[in-house]
This record gives sequence, structure tokens and C-alpha cells, in this order.
Amino acid sequence: MEQDIVQFSIEPRTFEEAMKYADLIAKSTLVPKDYQGQPGNVLIAIQWGREIGLKPLQALQNIAVINGRPCLW
Repeated sequence: MEQDIVQFSIEPRTFEEAMKYADLIAKSTLVPKDYQGQPGNVLIAIQWGREIGLKPLQALQNIAVINGRPCLW
């Protein structure tokens, strides 16, 4: 008998959820320094990542801020 595997994912679905998520992530020390204490930067990186097919945490780890501009890393 096969058991269904449920994947756990925290992906915001509304703007309010996205803001709460960005706030939580910005408080973490596990994200790059450009995102720590900067929920606006977190939100923009997540959105930019989504537009190119990245999940939220992938975006935060693979989009670097260089001279104030997001760049793929």
C-alpha cells in the first residue's frame, strides 16, 4: 500500500501573508545580510525569484544585492 507523501512548503498566497513571511525571514540570521532586518528587500527578492521560477528560499539564497541591484548568484 502506497502512502501519500505531503510536501511541506511555506509559500505566501496573499500580500498580507507575504508581508508576514518577509518580516519573519528578515528577523533570521540564516539569510544573507542584505535581507536581515529588511523585509522590503525580502519581499522584492521573493517576487523577483518567483518571476524566474525560484521558490522563496531559493530566491533569497541565489539573488545577491550588488550595488543596490538584485543579481542572480
